[in-house]
Amino acid sequence: MLVGGLATSYVITLLLALAFPRTLVGLQEKALWSLLATFGDLAGYDDSGFNGHLGHAWIFTLAGLMSAAALLWAFAVLWRAQRHSSHLSADEDLELRALLLRDGEDDSLGYFATRRDRAVVFSPDRRAAVVYRTQGSVSVASGDPIGDRESWPGAVAAWIADARTRGRYPAVLSASAAGSTEYVAHGLRALALGDEAILDADSFSLSGRDMKPIRQAVTRVRRAGYTAQVRRCADLAPQEVDEVVRLADAWRGNDTERGFSMALGRLGDPADGRCLIVTAVAPDGSIRGLLTFVPWGRRGASLDVMRRSPDAENGVTEFMVAALMDAAEGLGLRRVSLNSPSSGACSARPTRSAPARSPASSTGPSGSRPGTTSSTASTRRTRSTTRTGRPGCSATTRG
Repeated sequence: MLVGGLATSYVITLLLALAFPRTLVGLQEKALWSLLATFGDLAGYDDSGFNGHLGHAWIFTLAGLMSAAALLWAFAVLWRAQRHSSHLSADEDLELRALLLRDGEDDSLGYFATRRDRAVVFSPDRRAAVVYRTQGSVSVASGDPIGDRESWPGAVAAWIADARTRGRYPAVLSASAAGSTEYVAHGLRALALGDEAILDADSFSLSGRDMKPIRQAVTRVRRAGYTAQVRRCADLAPQEVDEVVRLADAWRGNDTERGFSMALGRLGDPADGRCLIVTAVAPDGSIRGLLTFVPWGRRGASLDVMRRSPDAENGVTEFMVAALMDAAEGLGLRRVSLNSPSSGACSARPTRSAPARSPASSTGPSGSRPGTTSSTASTRRTRSTTRTGRPGCSATTRG
């Protein structure tokens, strides 16, 4: 912005100097005088260095005014980009939760939109919203718009307008096929990111040849005397919450806590009582592994935190996922998302998988999944990235 403004000021000053040179002689002398005038250097106003030749004082003054205007405009854009809150307010959090409760059944990542280190832009009718976080000069939206799909266009348009007003490039991470189609319709380009593994609780099973490695891991942990507990976070006593948080931090070690569209970032928060926690308990009574899952609509759950002790039995993560699926009926779960298959256990290889589709060309019904499996009832949904038509703007989608 600043460079462009100064360049414009210089070009206009040079053109005026060429048209009204006064006593300036030659292109080089006029170009140098115009450059000094653009930056307000008084050497361009007297005769030093120009063999007594001078440009017009009014051109010098006009150049200074244009450069000052460019500087003020750049500061205004910077101030406008930084003054917006980067955290959800309590009212915004409640409004997002209401949208998720009403229209969040199809979005496995919807609950992650309640991370508090983000900002939100609502559609004009406030029936949909785009949640984003600023990373440098980029406004990075997380997943699909939240809320009524009929209001998605208004929410996406409002978010893009907000980003450009603040001098940011719009981008999206981990949108679905339906979400990416909407973003593409507003000028973004879609790029494949990865697959989402989804377990169907009604028909999940560890039997079958494809599941043999998982079955063996679970059996090994059981024989080692491990037991699993599956509970709602609201059912944990305060001291249990403190212990879980302590262990999760300790097992993470020095690694940076990462996550944006698939991580909540507030383990043990009282606001997340509906979240599920699965713990693997060793024969001596100590916790050796834990998984947490956020709500996915009314009958689903999505993986959030995955931790294990370095001393845990090999296969403890698979053991905990199997324990959750065993308890799914009692918890009212019909589906469990493990997000990226590379980060989730029990994501068996599908026996039949449809090719990933470009969001713009997908012809399947809204919410349909590209792949199905046999005995494991595990499905995969493609996640991808999209970029806007503007250079350097990117966004992501999951199909």
